[in-house]
Amino acid sequence: MNGLIQAGLKIRHIFWCFLLSLACCTVLQAAPYRPSNPNQILEQLPRGFPVPQAIDTTDSTELNSNIQHIQNLLEYAYLQGDPRALGQASGLLKQHATDINDINVLMLRAQAAQANHEFTEAHTLLDKIKQRSPNNVDADLQLASIALVGGQFAQARQHCEQIRGLDALAIR
Repeated sequence: MNGLIQAGLKIRHIFWCFLLSLACCTVLQAAPYRPSNPNQILEQLPRGFPVPQAIDTTDSTELNSNIQHIQNLLEYAYLQGDPRALGQASGLLKQHATDINDINVLMLRAQAAQANHEFTEAHTLLDKIKQRSPNNVDADLQLASIALVGGQFAQARQHCEQIRGLDALAIR
């Protein structure tokens, strides 16, 4: 008899929990927030945006400093989630469209394409890098990342397996 009372209490407890959760779900539905004032700011871009810099593409000695500046912009865009830095880096990379033989420029273009969700273009650029430098660890890692985003886990594993050497063992 005592067991029946305990079972009845458990059933009653489960029933009340079910009713309470059902009531909460129907009362507390998520709705999009629409500001009543059009001047209300919902979100702000990060402060401290890097100052735009004009690049002289005619001077080949400036290529390394330009690449460093573009790398800084892409890193800032990734870390801060600032689309302005990504746009500026993409614009600067368009100025280096003639430097198709430079692996560093190709890698930056692939990173910018991946950040812009242009995965096919990024994959094509990374394949060009792998043709010129088959043991390029950065290209393999980025190809693995693109494969993971696309849900192609076997392909991502293959790219990770291509990473060789003791210096890259921890990354692998």
